[in-house]
Amino acid sequence: MKKGIENTSMNDIAKASGYVLVEYQEEYPFYFQMLLETIRIDFETTNFLPEEKETFLIGEQINDLLSDFLKSGIDKGDFRSDIEIFFA
Repeated sequence: MKKGIENTSMNDIAKASGYVLVEYQEEYPFYFQMLLETIRIDFETTNFLPEEKETFLIGEQINDLLSDFLKSGIDKGDFRSDIEIFFA
């Protein structure tokens, strides 16, 4: 039986979204790895738009948040401990 929106906690949502990430990583490892690749940009010597730098920096913040989320889930036992986290 489904809980419904009124009875769904943020923890329920976080667990469900984490499982989706894990499923995506397992089903599409190549694409998942591409999402996690390090992009090396030298903002001091490269011509770029300010929006490109902002987009890059926001992406790095998202990576940090996802990494923290996954590490926390592994530590709490919500996620398997053998899941490899590719970003810092």
